[in-house]
Amino acid sequence: MTMTNRIQTGSVEPLATFAVNNAGAPITGLANLHFRLRRFSDGFWFDFSDSTFKTNASVVTLDSAALTEVDATDGRGLYELASGFDFSSITNPTAGPTTEENYFIIPVQVGASNANLPAPGEVREGGFIDRIDATLSDIETDTSDIQSRLPAALVGGRIDSDVGAMQANTVTAAAIATDAIDADALATSGVNEIRDSIISDATTFQGADIAATLADTADMQPKLGTPVVSISADIAAVKVDTAATLVDTAAIDARLPTDPADESLQQASHTQTQADIAAINDTQVAVSTTAAVGSSATEIRTGLTQADNFFNGMLVQVENTAGVAVRRINEYRNINGAIFVDEPLPFTPAISDVVRILTWHDDSFGSIG
Repeated sequence: MTMTNRIQTGSVEPLATFAVNNAGAPITGLANLHFRLRRFSDGFWFDFSDSTFKTNASVVTLDSAALTEVDATDGRGLYELASGFDFSSITNPTAGPTTEENYFIIPVQVGASNANLPAPGEVREGGFIDRIDATLSDIETDTSDIQSRLPAALVGGRIDSDVGAMQANTVTAAAIATDAIDADALATSGVNEIRDSIISDATTFQGADIAATLADTADMQPKLGTPVVSISADIAAVKVDTAATLVDTAAIDARLPTDPADESLQQASHTQTQADIAAINDTQVAVSTTAAVGSSATEIRTGLTQADNFFNGMLVQVENTAGVAVRRINEYRNINGAIFVDEPLPFTPAISDVVRILTWHDDSFGSIG
């Protein structure tokens, strides 16, 4: 069975063989053992005279230098080529990173045949072993480069490094801890620049606006007067009064009709006014009578007999159990002594309700309700 070794292109490979006799015992003291090399790709043989692979007929020196015994005592029967075989010495090589070459290493005994030698060995040069070596070399180079850029040890479990420069827009507000930048972290020139930008008219925070604000504040201060306690306390008191006003307003609003045109508001106003009118002096009453059957909120029937339109424009007062109401007389008719009022009464007059025609005329009194 042929043993195969893989080597990188141009490597020096140790070549050794073992010699035994027919009984299998090591043979010592041999000086006629050599190696021959045959290239598999073209069948050429190695010429040790000029380190070139040639056809067998062209080779001058087919055998290598004689092999030497490693140790006649402890290494009996083991012979090697001194310094090994240097594959970089081949003058017409075919192996490389993309081409693998096979060589047969054949041990021979020249001038005698008493030694039993092993079968030829095989050496494969170049090919993927070169590519593996190149890849490992690149990895080692990159690793060394990375290591040179990293600190020797972690600090608190993190890489401790100094940032010399960074691209624009890479640090956000979220990346900066609160209060990380204080006055001590700002150069005096930076603080001055911020101040100048604030008071400069050429910036967004215009100095002219700030100056105007200060002037307006100084103008307002003497106009505010001296607060009872303090401005903030006075404002707080106003808030309390305002809150109370809102409560009262809400209570009033709850009592008012939702529709501003609702006549109940007008009638309530009339009723309140009529309570005061109830005590009218008799000298202000032109005629006093009572309501008759068939009266309504807009037509008050009475026993009056005056001619049509006699009481037009005067005021009529009706006293009912529901209250007292006063209305302007739009029209008076002799039939049924009917009095038609400008606005409906808040109740329907009952029989015998007191009805008074007042001496006030709308030209002098005006209209109520």
